[in-house]
Amino acid sequence: MAKLTKTQLTNMRRDEILAQLAQFLTDEGEEVLRVSGNAIAFPTVDAEGNEIFAKLTLSIPRGDRSGEAYDAYGEAQQYQEHLEDVAANKARKEKEKQEAAKKRAEKAAAAKAKKDAEEAARAARKAEENKGE
Repeated sequence: MAKLTKTQLTNMRRDEILAQLAQFLTDEGEEVLRVSGNAIAFPTVDAEGNEIFAKLTLSIPRGDRSGEAYDAYGEAQQYQEHLEDVAANKARKEKEKQEAAKKRAEKAAAAKAKKDAEEAARAARKAEENKGE
């Protein structure tokens, strides 16, 4: 057998994996369509019964241009850190939102107390004026 290039080996493995995925989906009762050299699709329905398609695209990354091999473990770690950052930002924003709402409520309560005090003072002055008459 002639020596195969890296591209040929990668293409062969990609085809094998796509065939495995297609077989799995077929065994699950799905109609699988090969839509490109690296993708399969199958019809499905959404929560309201509308027909939509799911498309699975398979890539076998080689790495970057500098020759460094693709590191799925490193990418997974980066993604996990990204998710943690997103969750932390969401929590921070929620806390800031709650603090802002608390400040608005305190400000509104202070304004109401001031208004009530002014009305009480006005009422007291009016009562004094009426008492003197």
